[in-house]
Amino acid sequence: MMRSPYQLPNHETKSPTTKSYCKGTSIISHSDWSSYLDTIGETLKPLYPNFIKFMNEEAHLNRSPEATDYWISSVYQLNGIEFQKILDNIWNQLLPLYREFHAHLRGEIRFLWEIENISKNDPIPAHFLEILDSENENQQCSALYEPTRPYPGKIHLNLTNELRRRRYSPSSMAKFAEDFLTSMGLPLMSPLFWSESIFQKPLNNSNFNCDPKLFELDNRRGDMRLSLCGQTNEMTLKTVNQLMVTGTLRSILYNQPFLFRHFSNNQFQETIQEALLLGMRNQPYLRRMALLEDYEDNDLPFLLNNLYRELFHLFPRITRSLVFHQWNLDIYRGRIKTSDYNDHFWNLRLKYEGIRPKEPRPTIRFDVGAYINTFQTPSENIRIFISTFLKYDIFDFLCSLADEELNQLSSSSILQQPQLPTSIIQPPIRSSGNDISNQTSVASKKKMINLHNCDLFGKSKSGEWLSSLVKSTGSISSWPKLIEKLKLLKNEKRILDFQSLDLNPSAMLRYFHPLFDYFKEVNRKRELFIGW
Repeated sequence: MMRSPYQLPNHETKSPTTKSYCKGTSIISHSDWSSYLDTIGETLKPLYPNFIKFMNEEAHLNRSPEATDYWISSVYQLNGIEFQKILDNIWNQLLPLYREFHAHLRGEIRFLWEIENISKNDPIPAHFLEILDSENENQQCSALYEPTRPYPGKIHLNLTNELRRRRYSPSSMAKFAEDFLTSMGLPLMSPLFWSESIFQKPLNNSNFNCDPKLFELDNRRGDMRLSLCGQTNEMTLKTVNQLMVTGTLRSILYNQPFLFRHFSNNQFQETIQEALLLGMRNQPYLRRMALLEDYEDNDLPFLLNNLYRELFHLFPRITRSLVFHQWNLDIYRGRIKTSDYNDHFWNLRLKYEGIRPKEPRPTIRFDVGAYINTFQTPSENIRIFISTFLKYDIFDFLCSLADEELNQLSSSSILQQPQLPTSIIQPPIRSSGNDISNQTSVASKKKMINLHNCDLFGKSKSGEWLSSLVKSTGSISSWPKLIEKLKLLKNEKRILDFQSLDLNPSAMLRYFHPLFDYFKEVNRKRELFIGW
């Protein structure tokens, strides 16, 4: 079997000066990281010129000057200049949050890894933010998350322990997910689904394929089966919820004409699916599962830690997609000489991510080749960037419909108005044991929409709108048409249209607003440098 060029070489990881905060994982040393870049980059460097040549030849055959313009125009129906304006507008709105997040993370790294001698305004050393595994290319190493949380001394929610304590099984997790989805008026799974699906590995078949999959046996009747070698743990809960949402979205299309029974664009399905899953991993959902009995509704440290965890894994995907989009633009258009590839790559990472190698990388190297993003199509890299904001926008609108529905029944709102701090008198103080001092004091408070804790359970209006959106995607093949349909389905309440250059991350910023407030207050209390 051929070895993938992205497969990890054998290497030892170097533990930080503090203890490891991640089971079986630690921060990769700079030397191991550099060796990986040298090995993989040099292996793929000879292949890259031909890759660029063939991609541009394909574009020329389709009457486009180069590959980036071809893919952007075919997927987004915009020329490169118009599309770049949209991306710049989005990034400029997102940058304040990222700069605060970056300052917090750098401050924690300086405290925990003093031996690295990082100054207060330096970019973050790149090896801290890498995990050398092609399947997790867009995720930061989890060893960095635990000790850098806003409240590392706060007991972390162990979903695996709670699920076992409540005696959940993979099938009962799936049943709970179905109860949530059907409460919104979405379709039920068939009786055969429950009787014939495999939720746990058969004891008498050691060779059973355990890859989690959802099989469509008959799309005329909505007949599906689930194959899952699940266990009672957090990973199984996430997988089950994802597969159940996938099955439900496909079920919505079964009554459509034959040609429209599947998503015409798999990226649409993924975006809508991720939007709905936001409501299946938040506090209201977990509290209904009786997994949060030891946590209060207004537990601010618990809230901030959870939002940080989500943002921690989200930002690398967003920033890296920008880096490789700009890389594609410059390389396919011939703006960068082959001899300047490596320098240009790290200049882009410095610009968008605020990171750089601990020691300068040789110009002759081909570090960009060590990232699988390099050999993806231009539209695939930027898709991550676009779909991220759309999923929060869809979730935001589902929650606004849920709020309207509940307001018709009572004077209270499903989007609670929690008291969140606007001024934090005493930020968490790190001790040598990495604990925090007393809980954060609150000097003054304000009200804001608690989007991250939106509860969609039983909200039929949200389900009805989601069904309309899903049905419309069967005949939609491009992102602009999907966004135009979103605008129409929202009854023009908010304009969201590529052509109007008004695609923006406002919903995502509202979602993370409590964490943004925390960063701004605490970073200034600790006199951290903002920027790089």
